[in-house]
Amino acid sequence: MTAREKTTLITLFVIGIVISGFGVYMVVSGMKTNVWEPVKAKVVSTQVVKDVNHRKKHQRSKVFRDSRYSVQLRYSFEYQGVTYSSQRYSIGDGKNVARSFKTTALANQWLANSPYKSGAEIQIYANPDKPTESVVKPGLHWGTWIPLLIGLVFMLATVGYFRFLNNSN
Repeated sequence: MTAREKTTLITLFVIGIVISGFGVYMVVSGMKTNVWEPVKAKVVSTQVVKDVNHRKKHQRSKVFRDSRYSVQLRYSFEYQGVTYSSQRYSIGDGKNVARSFKTTALANQWLANSPYKSGAEIQIYANPDKPTESVVKPGLHWGTWIPLLIGLVFMLATVGYFRFLNNSN
């Protein structure tokens, strides 16, 4: 194994550690939301937004961009006499309440049947130590785990490639 290969492997492994560290932070943050204080909130607004370049489809050597749409909301709530506003739906999902709709019509149809209409009262969870932090959906979700999984895959792939290079010499 050359010095350049070693440097590359070490760099990739360190990148994996950094990404995994962020992933651990996301998982711990998501777990903490389970003990946040439940608070009544009012949906101030909802919107359907276009996710740019969500997916690419290859067809006869041409690239087609498949647009997708997400539903986002803004809510306000009062905590200990102070009014706060937020857009965060959950740790890991950010401000997307629902995503991957093929058309705006489908997103709007979902929104019309959801509990997140403008003016609706919903329950959110506020961080009692820092009420500017709140979520609609507490706990761990698929999006919460993604950075940790990516970091672990980076690290495992690097270790596997390191072993491969050592065995081939």
